[in-house]
Amino acid sequence: MCSYSSCVQVRRYNTNPIPSSTHFYTLYRFSLAASGSEDSTVKIWDYETAQYERTLKGHTGPVTGVAFDPSGTILASCSADMSSKLWDLSSYQCTKTLKGHDHTLSGVCYFPSGDKIATCSRDNTLKIWDTATGYCTMTLSGHGDWVRCLAISREGDLLASGSSDHSIIIWRASSGQSLQVSL
Repeated sequence: MCSYSSCVQVRRYNTNPIPSSTHFYTLYRFSLAASGSEDSTVKIWDYETAQYERTLKGHTGPVTGVAFDPSGTILASCSADMSSKLWDLSSYQCTKTLKGHDHTLSGVCYFPSGDKIATCSRDNTLKIWDTATGYCTMTLSGHGDWVRCLAISREGDLLASGSSDHSIIIWRASSGQSLQVSL
């Protein structure tokens, strides 16, 4: 977890067998919060006043994760539509759409440098993306089932991923080498 932000996932259950969820991410230095929802939108909030500010539209499936860059100027979102989007928070416009996963994306996280993001997916992989070009620079394979979550170390040199196959893998970010597998 980065020191400049916080992320929580809120789940609410109803009579439907599939839980609905909202992903909520805050950026404390700039009093911003973002939430992603099953209605395919991202909402931007002022968390100090709890006032709604803006809705970002562009995904065609539920938004499964959101993350601010370290400067607080760009928001990354990921979705069941198999894409991740980068949003400029000064204009509230989508500046890049990143496509390459073969199934629902589960999570997105910025590297501390702000020049890369990592995404994880139901296609059993993680991908590292260059935020300037929008290109995938590395695909990490090693899980046997849906990769549900990921985290990046404060130094940006390690990634951790958790999967429905009941494993956690620690990866070296520079090479994609798996360093440790826990079952």
